[in-house]
Amino acid sequence: MMLSMVLRLIQRGCRPFCIAYKAALHFDQALQVSAAALSARETCQLLRDVALGIRTLHRLDETDWADAYGTAMTVGADGWIITFHNHENGRFHCERCESPDGRTYLFDSSHHYGTDPIELLSTWEHTRLAEILATV
Repeated sequence: MMLSMVLRLIQRGCRPFCIAYKAALHFDQALQVSAAALSARETCQLLRDVALGIRTLHRLDETDWADAYGTAMTVGADGWIITFHNHENGRFHCERCESPDGRTYLFDSSHHYGTDPIELLSTWEHTRLAEILATV
């Protein structure tokens, strides 16, 4: 409907309107793409809430944290879905996090420091989160 109206305006020679419409459409699409991503800081705040006991984790798969070395474990908290990757050296990172509204954080090892939500936690919060994951 809108496309046919724009095409009619182009045929009538109303170029300024069409340029403004295209610019607005491009801006709107850019906002939708950026809104679809969940930032590391937002994910970190969720993990901080878990560490502080504000949110409660529950396991969504059959993987035990103690047996998850080198693999992933998926947990949930208040509609959020979080996948952690447990390394053999006791370290772990957030592989993926999906918010209830569908926005997603995806880990990328090529990103620089500060893009992994686990790295943004304090030492105490990190330790507490590891303890909670061990008991889920």
